[in-house]
Amino acid sequence: MSLTPAMAEICQREAEARARDEELRRREAAVAPAYVRARFEAMRDFHVRYLSLLLCTAKLNISYAAKLAKLDRTNFKKLLKRYKIVKEDLKCE
Repeated sequence: MSLTPAMAEICQREAEARARDEELRRREAAVAPAYVRARFEAMRDFHVRYLSLLLCTAKLNISYAAKLAKLDRTNFKKLLKRYKIVKEDLKCE
């Protein structure tokens, strides 16, 4: 059974589409780790700045800073620990 010219053209287009999809997947795989790392670093930097600002606004009072963030004190302290923020190291003006 031979392919008609129209069927051959369809098969050719499908093969080209598969090749484009594979190339796109390879490019995404190369970009994804860089994106994930950049996103992680941006989120970490945001959290450190935000938590530090809350503490300074609350004059280093953890309970009041947690209240400003609408978190309970325990979870706020966990965030400080996760991001290695020590209130004694902050320079609040």
